[in-house]
Amino acid sequence: MILVRHNRLQEPYNSYESLSMAELDDIATGKVSPPIEEVISLDFVCSEIIEGLKGAEKVLCSESIRTQLTCRAIMSLLDIDIPTETDSRLNEIIFVPSKIVPEGGGENPLSLVRSSLYEHMLKGGSHADSKFEIEKRIQSLFDDCRGKSIVCFTHGFLMRLIEAYEGSGESIDIALKNISEYQPVDYLQSMSFDRP
Repeated sequence: MILVRHNRLQEPYNSYESLSMAELDDIATGKVSPPIEEVISLDFVCSEIIEGLKGAEKVLCSESIRTQLTCRAIMSLLDIDIPTETDSRLNEIIFVPSKIVPEGGGENPLSLVRSSLYEHMLKGGSHADSKFEIEKRIQSLFDDCRGKSIVCFTHGFLMRLIEAYEGSGESIDIALKNISEYQPVDYLQSMSFDRP
């Protein structure tokens, strides 16, 4: 299974650091789904994604327009047609940044939003998706993709958590506690998980 983060968002959403807390709330809660920058060349797509798609049995996308547009653009540039399905397990973690960032966190403290999200989930806070629901999504995805060649287009916060979950021996609590050991996922970045 290869996970792929969608392409960069169009302005003004292309730099989370420049967004207001209200704009971050809109993206993180799914109130707005900004369009992505056009993928016009495979030069910006890593070889793992290209090779993964060429050998894929199936492609899954989150329900987000940005993942679906990224997927379609790359497959079009590769001139391949693979069965593609939307899958809610790949949806981004839903949370409300303005409700989880401590007072005095600033107008847009992105690193504080990141750390606060995972800490809030660990504590079972009500302003983010439940860690237990996220764990079920991750485990179900791993189970269904086991031994198959599947490329999944998804989102950065979820990918980072999946990587930490895999590295923790599949414990959601350990993954959330150790999340700072894992780098945020950049646009069009991929990661693979081999499970026979």
